[in-house]
Amino acid sequence: MSPIQFRLSIPSPAPGIALCVLGALSIPLIFMGIGQYGVVGTDEAFYQDIALGMLARGDFFELRSGGAIYVYDTFANAPLQYWARAGVAAILGKSMLSMRILSALSALFAVWVTYRMILFSWGRRAAFSGALVLLTSFQFLYLHSARTGELEPTVCLILVSCAYLFMRNLADSSRHWFFHHLLLAVLFNVKAPTVFIPIAAEVIAFALIPSARFRLAEWLKWGVFLSPVALLWHGYQALQYPEQVRSVFMAVGHQMSGDFAVGPGGGLLGRALYYGEKLLFGSFPYLLLYPFALIGAGRAILGRGEVAPNERRATQILLIYLFTVFAFYVAISKVGPWYIVHAYPFLAALVGLYLAGLHRKSEHAPAGLIAICLALSLVFWLKPEIAGYNPFSADAYVIPMRTAWRSFPYLGPKLGVAIFSAVILAGLLLWQRRAGARFSPGLAAALFAVFIGYGTIRSLAPLAYVDHLSPIAALDADLRERVQSGSPIPFPVDVPRTHPWVVNYYFYPDFDLRVSSQEAPPAYRKPMEYVLLGWKPGREARAAKK
Repeated sequence: MSPIQFRLSIPSPAPGIALCVLGALSIPLIFMGIGQYGVVGTDEAFYQDIALGMLARGDFFELRSGGAIYVYDTFANAPLQYWARAGVAAILGKSMLSMRILSALSALFAVWVTYRMILFSWGRRAAFSGALVLLTSFQFLYLHSARTGELEPTVCLILVSCAYLFMRNLADSSRHWFFHHLLLAVLFNVKAPTVFIPIAAEVIAFALIPSARFRLAEWLKWGVFLSPVALLWHGYQALQYPEQVRSVFMAVGHQMSGDFAVGPGGGLLGRALYYGEKLLFGSFPYLLLYPFALIGAGRAILGRGEVAPNERRATQILLIYLFTVFAFYVAISKVGPWYIVHAYPFLAALVGLYLAGLHRKSEHAPAGLIAICLALSLVFWLKPEIAGYNPFSADAYVIPMRTAWRSFPYLGPKLGVAIFSAVILAGLLLWQRRAGARFSPGLAAALFAVFIGYGTIRSLAPLAYVDHLSPIAALDADLRERVQSGSPIPFPVDVPRTHPWVVNYYFYPDFDLRVSSQEAPPAYRKPMEYVLLGWKPGREARAAKK
């Protein structure tokens, strides 16, 4: 029997088995070594420093880092994440593991909820494929996300959970909106500005989907009912800082109006290109399947092919959520390469739907095959940094995210892409002719193997750097080792040029700190040069000396 005759299929395990497999794969991809490397991002240091301060003072209603009160973050990124971090730190102590375990768990649950959301409307094969795409998406794992102690995985989890519950509530009119709206309240008390994403997406869905409108009144009623709960923290803080409330709203307004523009190429187009560049690096190779996935979703919405009404409505909701995430961040002039992470569950779901739909097709138009061949050729010719790329070496805000072309003697990328595409097309046409009806599932399985395999290899490669220590992390380890061994510490000690939030996490309040006299006062995300003038025993220092 010719190898072409073998039956190929995308795995579609039972839900319980699929969730166990995804959990097992998350051990190396998400959890392995998360407590070994030093602080990666300024935000993870800042968040953890505030939580540790809450725990030390016994005051869980004030956000302090390095002795300063952060009113903006009091309204924008509080309080639930800090309380959760403080609870974890009370159990695990001050460590890299306690800093990151909540982000890692949120990422795993986001993968699981993405699986359940896809399974609800589109079946096992699409669900397993989409969840694997999310689990092996490089930026979702490394760049200000699952493996660093920031908020992006938590926001992803809440957004995809809201979308899932919204789909279920529209499919079953007997379900109430309590848990869905409770998630909105949680999101508002984790990262307040992002609550506009699900609210806007669902308002758009009610406007565009006639079959959803009969539930609008109940959706609004539950929103009014739960809004006082969502506003408790912010109302209390407004009473504590009445004069600063206006400045917080003005700061948000500046972010919306252009004060944090991308640069000379700013504006809507500039920000769209900025996030597109981050997406190219962060989601490669899956980005090559996004056009096919979007076209397939559009065809499903237009009713081309056998699409059930519930499946069509769920596809509309999925696209609306995805569009709203992009529109929200493109509209806001404050940019960060990590904001695009919030779109990853929805993009992964679309890729899963595409692969499952490809598996069902009985024939392929020549134009479609040519496009697939081009994508497969680009898998080889486009080269994001893999070997030697250390995502633990710097904050995602400044770490390079480069994607280049491969090149060989006498064969540049332009000619190489064309030649590779032609060779792959010839092979696929021969395969289609000989395999007949088995061609579609075989092609789907081949694409699944190529893209998931590439994504997995790329996601595992950085594990070679899990023991990486930045200069400031190495200094901290050396000082603590000296304390534990009773060795003297020579003061003053120069601290490597670092962001103030990272310095606060490592050395405040155990040391007397001074900014080098040549430096200006700390600014947003500006690295500074510090000096440790002497040891100032605190609770943790005294415990170390004992």
